Amino acid sequence: MRFLHVSDLHIGKSFYHQDPREFLDLQEDLLRKVIQKAQDLQCDALVIAGDIYDRQDPGAEAVAVLDRFMNRLKDSGLTVLMIAGNHDSPKKLGYARSFLEDRDIYLETVYDGTIRAVELDGVVFHLLPFIKPFSTAGVLGTRPASFQDMMEQVLA
Repeated sequence: MRFLHVSDLHIGKSFYHQDPREFLDLQEDLLRKVIQKAQDLQCDALVIAGDIYDRQDPGAEAVAVLDRFMNRLKDSGLTVLMIAGNHDSPKKLGYARSFLEDRDIYLETVYDGTIRAVELDGVVFHLLPFIKPFSTAGVLGTRPASFQDMMEQVLA
């Protein structure tokens, strides 16, 4: 099993003195190169670990960049394992989750008390999106005092 791991794509990021469209074009080119590199390395999967977008309410152009990237991934034959990060809106990023799974793109955006496992060729990937102590209180039955406490409870 070979996989390529990337994170912190921050699609839609803008800089003070740069045209946002110019940077989106650079990001889109980089995403094409990520797919090409995974294919060159004969990877079976691409792991995308959070911060897909730069902000929780991404602009339409950023959403379009991700849409084109997802379509290229589908066409590449790679299995994709993706989780939401702290910059992502779990509900917005996860809107097409079941649709994507039919295309071997596994997306986890909300922690519901279970850590989802996806097995590929005997390797198990556990998809745990970014979570905060206050967001897990309802699932865990108590509000954890810290991130450490939360992770101990979640992993138990």
